[in-house]
Amino acid sequence: MPAKIHSQNVPGPISVTDDCIACTQCVSDVPEVFRLCEAGYAFAWRQPEGAPELAEVRRATERCPVEAIHERARDRS
Repeated sequence: MPAKIHSQNVPGPISVTDDCIACTQCVSDVPEVFRLCEAGYAFAWRQPEGAPELAEVRRATERCPVEAIHERARDRS
């Protein structure tokens, strides 16, 4: 079964799924984008702004031990 995106993620291309194990790596790496909810898992509370912040999020995505951070491709229509 595919991972489910947490409902607390703000709309946008970056999201965290229920595969999250609350290791806090993404929250430490990019606190401007990721936070922990009361239930203990991470979520995107804000989408990255600008190329430098998006690059930080992509590095956090690579460091996630359970691959719970996803970037949806933007429509090119």
